[in-house]
Amino acid sequence: RIVEEHYVEPVDGQELLRSGIDRVIQSLDRNSRYFSPAEARQFEQETGGFLYGIGVILRESEQQTHLVERVLPDGPASSAGILTGDQIISVDGESALNWNLSRLSTQLRGERDTMLDIGISRNEQQLTVTVQRDEVRIPSVTEIAIFTAQDGSSAPTGLVRLQQFQPNSTSELKKAIEAIIAGGAQ
Repeated sequence: RIVEEHYVEPVDGQELLRSGIDRVIQSLDRNSRYFSPAEARQFEQETGGFLYGIGVILRESEQQTHLVERVLPDGPASSAGILTGDQIISVDGESALNWNLSRLSTQLRGERDTMLDIGISRNEQQLTVTVQRDEVRIPSVTEIAIFTAQDGSSAPTGLVRLQQFQPNSTSELKKAIEAIIAGGAQ
């Protein structure tokens, strides 16, 4: 309060406190960070393996556009016809072109069973898709593949892509490795 009352410029004491706590926590190691209560809830949802949203994994293109990198199977976006490669240009009629990826992700999440009108650009055509938010399960393992040398000079090699760590990552990884071994990888 002393700083808030006597500093020469206006100071947000709560923000100053949060920033100070974050710097102290970050000094522990490069992976430590302070989360506000809202950030902590979001982090717990993401690392817990589920959230309420539309079921897409997004990426930002080199042109700073928001592209659907992956549509989660059996999710709301899949049911609504959103495809990998679609560019999200608006949410509920508001342009998303100048939003950062974090803001877009936040707008796509929300209460279960609420509706969103999502403007997308696909093959130079613009369309609006209505999607109902629902529980979305975020898989830990997002890709399984077996590679074989064309000349047969080596045993098949397996690849498992682990998107993120969460409570069910171990069991998903075990299943993926079992599938690769069953497919002939050594």
